[in-house]
Amino acid sequence: MINHSQVVHEDPIGTGVHRQCFVLIECPPPWKANEFTSKAVPENLRLFEEEFYEIQPDGILLFIHNEKLRREGLTRILIFTPVSGFTQGYAKQEIHVPSLEDVATVLKNWLAGKDVGGTEINPHVRDILICTHGAHDKRCGKCGIPFFRQANAVVADLGVESVRVWQSSHFGSHRFAPTVLDVPQCRYYAWLDASSFAAILTYNGDINCLQYIYRGWAILPYPAQAMERDLIFQHGWEWFTYKVTCRIVEKSEDECFHRIKLSAVIADGSIKCYQADVVTGENLIRSDDGTKLEPIPKYTVSNLIEVK
Repeated sequence: MINHSQVVHEDPIGTGVHRQCFVLIECPPPWKANEFTSKAVPENLRLFEEEFYEIQPDGILLFIHNEKLRREGLTRILIFTPVSGFTQGYAKQEIHVPSLEDVATVLKNWLAGKDVGGTEINPHVRDILICTHGAHDKRCGKCGIPFFRQANAVVADLGVESVRVWQSSHFGSHRFAPTVLDVPQCRYYAWLDASSFAAILTYNGDINCLQYIYRGWAILPYPAQAMERDLIFQHGWEWFTYKVTCRIVEKSEDECFHRIKLSAVIADGSIKCYQADVVTGENLIRSDDGTKLEPIPKYTVSNLIEVK
């Protein structure tokens, strides 16, 4: 399947969709185009979808599955919420319930602000989501499913600890298939292969691969994601261990210009502050059916300097 975005070398940066929360529910496929109408989904969870988005319009509900991680009598719920101030990503809460029938009740209580507890887990676990939702978009099935198998093999070959790889329902931008969401940092990646996946798992290898595969960090506004990528190239893989905060210093009325300040707590505990100007233009990318050209944002970073 020809991917026009990749053929024309679309820059994927600035497509890391910000969410107020990511809620992952362990649910076996097959998933229909609207996964909540799938056979495995109980009625109470199907009805909960609408309620969730009324309360959390900027959140997202996702289904995840890995047959090797599946346990009889156990259904996992993973909740990720933003952390204010200096942060490496989102806060994680993992809840175990007996079955899918119990999920809606737990999440209703969570939405109401009630304490739903959680299971004590290794805080360093990374959950790698690979969109394999072929019923939503064929590319996610054609590219995502083989890559899911390949990603599990890479994890095994590297002996990387505390990494779980999941098939996932759709989380956006299927033109980047196989597309990946790495939580709890909540960084997005495009067009991964075994080599680039190994690099982001180990924070090692050719950092320049991110020029072509890094979509951006969900905690940052879209223009700031482009600025952050330039800082990654300055600092190398160590940047991924820093805690960061972002502030929009100035922006134009049409929001095509942003002056952005990113501050990071680096390895020695000191804080480095950077400022840059980011201009938002657009590229034209052919639509999925090939009938028209669609405008896609393009970000240009300039005047990146270290400031006090």
